[in-house]
Amino acid sequence: HAHDIAAFTSLSDMLEREYQVAPGRGANSGSWTVIRQMETLPSVTEWRETIHAMANGDTRQGKEGRELDSVMHGGVVRPFLKWVGGKAQIIDNITDMFPRDTDTYYEPFLGGGSVLLNMLYMHYNNTINIAHRVIASDINEDLIMLYRHVRDNVDGVLDEVKKLSSEYLEMPSMLMKKEYYYKVRDAYNCRLTDDEISSMAYDDLQRARIKRSAMFLFLNKTCFRGMYRCAKKTGKFNVSFGNYAEPSFICPKHLRGISLMIQPVVFVVSDFVHI
Repeated sequence: HAHDIAAFTSLSDMLEREYQVAPGRGANSGSWTVIRQMETLPSVTEWRETIHAMANGDTRQGKEGRELDSVMHGGVVRPFLKWVGGKAQIIDNITDMFPRDTDTYYEPFLGGGSVLLNMLYMHYNNTINIAHRVIASDINEDLIMLYRHVRDNVDGVLDEVKKLSSEYLEMPSMLMKKEYYYKVRDAYNCRLTDDEISSMAYDDLQRARIKRSAMFLFLNKTCFRGMYRCAKKTGKFNVSFGNYAEPSFICPKHLRGISLMIQPVVFVVSDFVHI
């Protein structure tokens, strides 16, 4: 994909300067660079051909096709995040405006991912055709990291979310659930320092990042109305407890279907003006 890599070299360089990412830190450094994704991920056309071949073959018994179908609800793809301003309620109006053929699709406001996921499913079903790449971006670094982890290590995310959700649901009172929520929120707000990151072994660092993504997902399901808000002065997540006794966490089958769906997507941390 020499054309892809050349086209995104300037974007990757810009992002490194924009966010001043230290070595080994952040969504756009090390193995997380845009260029690294371009080198390793399949094109969206290759992904569709592979899934169709597996679904029609006799080795996997159509498992991939069934996993993709598991994300559907009422004819649309269900996102796995709650998100203020999400487009799930008007997705039909949006998808009706998709062009039949596109070279590269850019999603500059990823958020809960309703538009991206439904567009990918339409490509899978040959309703539309995307010849080249899918690039999804958001200025929220932790959101982008979550999507990348769901794409690359969905079982790791599921394991960590299960630990958090099980402990929460086992709390016998709403007061204890509230205390647990703020305990997780405090842990989420304790970012690793540059010195801590540079001293960690690679596997330990990846586990820490997976745990952070799991906390992001847990907080999304238990905070007030799924809001994401950070304090201006400290940059810390400050949304209050949602007071949900039994929130709907994550269905493993659904999240694995989402993981399969986003395999060809390049996820970028960026303000929309740079895309």
